Amino acid sequence: MKVDYYYLSNKEYDGSVFQTQIIDWLNLYDEEGVKFNLIQFKHPKDLLKNKKNKGFNKTVSGLYTGYMGFVWHFPNTPPFYFLNVFFLIIKLRRSIFSKRKILLFGRVLIGNEIRILKLFFGRRVEFIFDARAASAEEIKYIAQKEGDFNSAKIKLYDRVKNLENCTIENSYKTFCVSNKLIDYFIEEYKFTKNKFFLYPCLSDSKKFLFSKNQRELIRADLGIIESEKLIIYSGGFSEGWHLNDEILNFFIEINNFSSTIKFLILTKDTDNAFKLIQKKAINKDIITIIQVPNIDVFKYLSAADFGILFRDNTPMNEVSSPSKFPEYMLCGLPTLISDNIGDFSADVQKLNFGKIVHSSNKFSEEIGSYILNSDINRADIYKYAIKNYSKKSRLSEILIEFMNVF
Repeated sequence: MKVDYYYLSNKEYDGSVFQTQIIDWLNLYDEEGVKFNLIQFKHPKDLLKNKKNKGFNKTVSGLYTGYMGFVWHFPNTPPFYFLNVFFLIIKLRRSIFSKRKILLFGRVLIGNEIRILKLFFGRRVEFIFDARAASAEEIKYIAQKEGDFNSAKIKLYDRVKNLENCTIENSYKTFCVSNKLIDYFIEEYKFTKNKFFLYPCLSDSKKFLFSKNQRELIRADLGIIESEKLIIYSGGFSEGWHLNDEILNFFIEINNFSSTIKFLILTKDTDNAFKLIQKKAINKDIITIIQVPNIDVFKYLSAADFGILFRDNTPMNEVSSPSKFPEYMLCGLPTLISDNIGDFSADVQKLNFGKIVHSSNKFSEEIGSYILNSDINRADIYKYAIKNYSKKSRLSEILIEFMNVF
């Protein structure tokens, strides 16, 4: 019996992570002969947003030929489980009527729906959970940071933990972005290790690579001379886990240490970044804020001397796998990284591919001296990254997992 493959996503299109961590992977699987049909889950609150929905469909259809459109997905509470299953069955009807096996793969908490589908169709339907984070811990972290971890948020936290547990339990296997996330799930929900597969946020080595020519062109365009050091932050500047204040305070302190260190922020959230710069009265001569297409990011990473990746020391971040880190590494860019980010902080410390910046004291003269005087071979970082942080480095193992489901 043949197998039909479906990827289920509930992530809104953002121009970056949706492209790099969903579309790029699906195109890569397609190149290797495993064609996923992409289905987008939409919340009923979007029912009246016709223009937005059409725009999403048009954008994603242009990025991936296997896009099937969206399916309405109601909150994960009874009796909505059965309604969600009904909508999903309608979307899967071609495979169901042709009596094919169905592999569902996705980053959605649908353990109850999978349990019901299996009651209807048995082992014809299997599900691989694409776990990108500890979902409940993310809710708790943001609520606590905003001073809003009230009784309603506590109930939501408990509900999501139950959903997470149920989704892992009803999955054939759960893909996890870090070994620490695997350890977290084992400790929290008492699963065995063979339930999990390591599936980090890796990057495309065709899009991210070091270019000496682009380094010279971009530095000249930014007015950065060879004797100056350029630190870059590439990523969002609006979500709760982005340590905007800490990053900018670090920039201020390190510029006070040496005026030869300059800064660049690449973000789609330029308005938020400019407002914070103005609020902190930071000299605009030492910092540049720009937005560039994802395809051009490697040019600016090549131009920089260090990348920066700061996160709070919390359970959410301890199990994370930020996609910007492999992008930095594939461009041979040493990284200033917080001390407890998924598996990546340990890699930096063990391999000397940057410097650990401890949460309790982000700036120190030791860090400043390291930035000014370190002489890291970018080619060594790139060679390691190709073998460990590129999508191709894990591709064959992932495809084997798909093939072994049935």
